[in-house]
Amino acid sequence: MRLSSAALEDTDWWCVNISNSSAPVQKGSPSITLTTDASLVGWGAECVVACATIARWIKTVLKLAGIDADMFKAHSTRAASTSAAFLAGMPIKDILKAAGWSNESVFGRFYQKKIAPSTYLGDTILQ
Repeated sequence: MRLSSAALEDTDWWCVNISNSSAPVQKGSPSITLTTDASLVGWGAECVVACATIARWIKTVLKLAGIDADMFKAHSTRAASTSAAFLAGMPIKDILKAAGWSNESVFGRFYQKKIAPSTYLGDTILQ
């Protein structure tokens, strides 16, 4: 793996300045712990986070997708995504296949929710 010149400059800066620092690099306890390793065949990583952090990330993605994150919580992403796909006109057979459902009644009974069309300007422009 080769680093860009900007990454090399940043690494050099840290090597020179970290030992001269009188202030800690980090204050307080971390909210996320990320551990990584490297080998000749690839990179590995593990990210340990709290459930609330993951829920916040999911809600952010829901909002970015134009889904009402007040109506749908982190645990209801399957209903939110399939309902949004249905509203957008995706064929029901494709929704069933993507969700792993064998028949339409599962979607209709448990997952199909009434949602309003997106009001995001970007969505309107793209349509």
